Amino acid sequence: MSKKRALFHTARWAIGGALFGCVFVLIAWRVGVASVGNVTFDELHRQMPIMFIVDLAPTVLGIAGALLGTMYGRLHRAQARTQALAEEIAATWTADLQRANGELATALDQQQRLYSAVSHELRTPLTSIVGYTQLVETIDVAPVEASEYVHEIYRASSFLLQMVNELLEVAKLSKTGLTVALEDIDCCSVVENVVSLLRPLASASELGLVTQDSTGLECRADTVRLRQTMTNLIANAIKYSDGGTIVVRSARVGDSIEIEVVDQGRGIAPEDLERIFEPFTQTDDRDGTDSTGLGLVVSRILIDSMDGSLTAHSSG
Repeated sequence: MSKKRALFHTARWAIGGALFGCVFVLIAWRVGVASVGNVTFDELHRQMPIMFIVDLAPTVLGIAGALLGTMYGRLHRAQARTQALAEEIAATWTADLQRANGELATALDQQQRLYSAVSHELRTPLTSIVGYTQLVETIDVAPVEASEYVHEIYRASSFLLQMVNELLEVAKLSKTGLTVALEDIDCCSVVENVVSLLRPLASASELGLVTQDSTGLECRADTVRLRQTMTNLIANAIKYSDGGTIVVRSARVGDSIEIEVVDQGRGIAPEDLERIFEPFTQTDDRDGTDSTGLGLVVSRILIDSMDGSLTAHSSG
């Protein structure tokens, strides 16, 4: 309720009380005149002293009316505030409930899609294992062929184990969150260590692997998590590169450190750049390259935990 409206209520009650008091005085005068006859004002007061009290009725009732009006206004304002607060709380609860329901629906949908994807992805290596095992058991094969079958069984089993381990890692990170120990570190040193570790893998695939960085670049990160992320990203580049040289660049951009892993692969369509960070997502068959599609998911979770960001760019 506004101040003008509050003053209006107070004045209305005060005027009402005063008018009622005036009516009370008029009635008292009529009664007094009827009792003592036609007399003057002073004579009536001398003969009926109670008239002095009656004369105060408009003032007293006007003050009482003003007080009642003020109390009414305060009560009305309190009711209005209470109602507004109740509506605000109800709106907040409703919004929170709707948001929670939306998040739950999204989580259930993601869980359902994850279960479906897991079932599909597990079926492929399991089918290979069962198929090659049956061949070895039921068909007379030469030792060379048997060795090839065993190799395929080993390959499928290794891929299956990798998938289970990465699934457990994603589940752990998503459920319990991630504890990181942020500190000022030499990020170039971390990158160099990872590159040195993976250079033989790149050489085996006839790929070059080099670094381009500024010296003395410090960033605030968790050494273990950064090393894990860089290992995932560089190994991913090695796996999907058709040739050429993979370049890992480090540079300061404003207040941040930017690390790029640049390969010469086939490229990714613009509409698929975000999808590659979803579980079990591959944009093509990559010539049958085994991949769980979970490495980038884990990498983004790790980078997010260190208050960083992980994005992908491609010329298509």
